Amino acid sequence: MDLYVRQWACDTPYEDVMGCSSVGRSFDASRGDHGHIRNGEWDMAKRLAESGRKASPDFALLAEGSGELVSRWAMGMTSNRHYGWRDLRAHRLAHPDHILFLGGSNGGYHEMLHNCELAYLCGARFDLIMAGDVFAIRKLVRFRVALNRWAARAAYRDTLGLELDDSRVLATRHERLAGGARGVLVTAVNREGVKDAPLGVAVAVFEGKPFGAFWLDEDGGARRIEPAVTGGLLRTAVPPAGLSALLLVAEAPKDEDLLGGVVLARKPNACEARAWLCNLAPRARDIELRLDGPAGNGETRRVRLEPFGVFNAAFALPLGPGDGYVRLHAEGRELAVSYLYPLLADPSYEAKGTEAPDAPDGRRVLHFGPRKGWQGHGAALELAPGGKYLIQAKGRRTGTKGAIHGLVIMERPNGKKEYAGIHFPKDQQDFAAWVDLRAEFKAPGDLTGASLYLYNSDSEETVDYDAVRVEMLE
Repeated sequence: MDLYVRQWACDTPYEDVMGCSSVGRSFDASRGDHGHIRNGEWDMAKRLAESGRKASPDFALLAEGSGELVSRWAMGMTSNRHYGWRDLRAHRLAHPDHILFLGGSNGGYHEMLHNCELAYLCGARFDLIMAGDVFAIRKLVRFRVALNRWAARAAYRDTLGLELDDSRVLATRHERLAGGARGVLVTAVNREGVKDAPLGVAVAVFEGKPFGAFWLDEDGGARRIEPAVTGGLLRTAVPPAGLSALLLVAEAPKDEDLLGGVVLARKPNACEARAWLCNLAPRARDIELRLDGPAGNGETRRVRLEPFGVFNAAFALPLGPGDGYVRLHAEGRELAVSYLYPLLADPSYEAKGTEAPDAPDGRRVLHFGPRKGWQGHGAALELAPGGKYLIQAKGRRTGTKGAIHGLVIMERPNGKKEYAGIHFPKDQQDFAAWVDLRAEFKAPGDLTGASLYLYNSDSEETVDYDAVRVEMLE
């Protein structure tokens, strides 16, 4: 603790394996045990947590696994599919105060989307996100961000107080009944797009007080529903969206009585921002809403929100260099933030390229010398499913003896892929000059991820690439 925490400020250590074993009983007569529960990992976690907090008030301990005695003292990294998620719901219900993570580490990347969906349903934290359906996972994480306070400060109740008969739809209940809040959050996953799946939610916790009811979905929609209560249950239907949440609020802390979110979609030469607001207070309010876009410019609107009312609007924002953050402000505070990813990061290789005095753009290029075997460079492309694109680049080569080309790889479900090739001119004569490379292509409608690879494999030539530009056409 003196070295790592006090001197080096390493105040969030991770203990491998510490939470993986099950609780066992000891019959060690030398210790006087006759079936007592002994758990060395629990003792270690307790000692580390207590001594760490003495060394630094910001100390936090993480442990691999979800052993319930260990995770009393250490946040549990439960992503490994062999011992993590199998009992997560029971763990969260029995120990709602334990902080558990789900995601891609420790083998969890094998079931990345499943783990993230389970984290959403169970109110767990998101661990590393390493693989899987990039678009679905990104939408999931972004959607939960808007609900973070209600999800993190509520007690997980699993399906207690819910009535849901359609097995194709998953839903869990979270209750927040302290700290000036009285509300219920229902998180739902409906990957098959089932329409009108009936849902009943017990509302006895509101003790007859009026409450607002809001359906939110991952595509950026918010709508108010009239609380129709029969037999102690609010009756409604789960939306067909892949992810949704039903928020019931009778009381909200003063700094949390306005909820908002923003969902971004790239369009040709513009960014479409779908913003929503929910008034969690039983009073009307006039709000000045402002969206700051990726080009640094903003748009302001005056909004009238009725008691327990909602607002939805789409904004067209100009694109900025490199794109970036879009922030939603209201009542003097930032309500939500989202990020418009560039179509291709570092398109002129200024970060990790090789210096070249005649680089077409900037000072560096992507440089490959002659090599036997595979040689290439890959980078993620931020394409939209179904979008049409133009990709252009500069390239030069000393000859044709090698596999010298570019390739857009577009991933689809079940391991399927589509490709678009980027080739040097077949009739090229001047091998000392930079030439234009280009390709037009359309992304599949079920796209799950995309990459750009530039190659110089099994080659006797020297090859440079630079000034890659990706443009969305439609």
